[in-house]
Amino acid sequence: MASSMNTVQLLEHILSLHLQGLTTQDELMLEALAELPAKIPQILDALNKACDASASLENVMLHLGERMTESDRTFRNLVSLDLSLALGLLASSSKPCISDGF
Repeated sequence: MASSMNTVQLLEHILSLHLQGLTTQDELMLEALAELPAKIPQILDALNKACDASASLENVMLHLGERMTESDRTFRNLVSLDLSLALGLLASSSKPCISDGF
């Protein structure tokens, strides 16, 4: 069942099973978790691209922020902050992907 899911669907499925109280003792959870190793390269690639995008967005804000409209600057700052916080949560137990430690 899990093999036809894309990476995000698989992670959502595992979370759903977890929230339902299933553990690695349950066959459905084991089946879903068995699919996860094949998805790790995609997950790592997406995280690396997100780190690059975050650094790029920070760079744009530093160098071009003053040329943007207030609305644009506010929106991009919010996106940058959200992305940095999300990456920070993921990187909290490993090496940070951007200079600010996120």
